[in-house]
Amino acid sequence: MLLPGWLMAVLALSSLLLMAAHVLQALLVAVGGHRAVALAWITGAGALAGTILVPGDPIVISAWAQLGACALVVAVMVGTLVTTGGRAAVPERPTPGYGAWSRRPL
Repeated sequence: MLLPGWLMAVLALSSLLLMAAHVLQALLVAVGGHRAVALAWITGAGALAGTILVPGDPIVISAWAQLGACALVVAVMVGTLVTTGGRAAVPERPTPGYGAWSRRPL
């Protein structure tokens, strides 16, 4: 069975969004946004799983679900970067003399 052109375009766009999500994931992890990455992927997986009960052609529904889930993951990641100014959770330098960073004699 050959897929129609519009369906191939939907699959191509969702693949492009998935690649963007992987780049944004690496960026967020680099700035300490581990929780935002997890939230984005859980949200996308939930949206993808939510399409199981949608009636219709399974190939068409799964292509649109893949597009929607990838778009949602990218939106959550970009939203995190925009709202935090690119500094998702970069910790401040620890104050010397406190906690694990201290070099106090025992």
